[in-house]
Amino acid sequence: MADTSKLIRYFEASGSGEEARRMLDLAEQVVKGKPYRVCDFYKSLPVLLSRMQLRLLYPELLVQSYGDYEGAERIRIAFVDSHFQGTVDMGIIPLKVSWDPRFRLLNHRDVLGSLMGLGIDRSKFGDIIMGPRGAQILVDSAVADFVVQKFYKDCYGCCICNSDGVR
Repeated sequence: MADTSKLIRYFEASGSGEEARRMLDLAEQVVKGKPYRVCDFYKSLPVLLSRMQLRLLYPELLVQSYGDYEGAERIRIAFVDSHFQGTVDMGIIPLKVSWDPRFRLLNHRDVLGSLMGLGIDRSKFGDIIMGPRGAQILVDSAVADFVVQKFYKDCYGCCICNSDGVR
C-alpha cells in the first residue's frame, strides 16, 4: 500500500521507522481478523501522530491510546476491530517501588537505570512516577513478574510490589 510506505518513510526520518512498522503490522493483524492488538509503550507525540494517520489508512479500525493516567508521557496504542464488543486489555501493570529515604536518595534516572539494567527493552516500561518514598512504574504485564523478582533481588534496600501489595 503506497500510503503505508509514506507513513514509514515519514517516521524513519524522525528515527521511529521500526515503531511505525510494528504499529502497521498490528493494525494489519486486526484487519485480517484478530479482535484487537496492543503495541508497546512509546512516547505520546509520535503515537498520537501515527494514530491520526492510521485512522485514515484503516477506517474500519478503532484506535485507542492509554497510559494508565491522564497526561502520560509514554502510552500504548490499541487497534480494535469496530465490531469487537469486549473490553481491551492494555496489559499495563502498576508496580510500586519503595525505599527508606534515610538511606537512599533515588531519582528517576536511578530507577530507570535499574530497570534497564535488567536487560528489558525500554518499550516494555511506561512512565515512572516519582514520589517522596518511592515510585510507581507502569510495566507491560508480560514482564511484570520478572521485574518484581529481579528488581527486588538486585536493588539492595528497595522493595517492589504490584498494586495489590504482593511481592
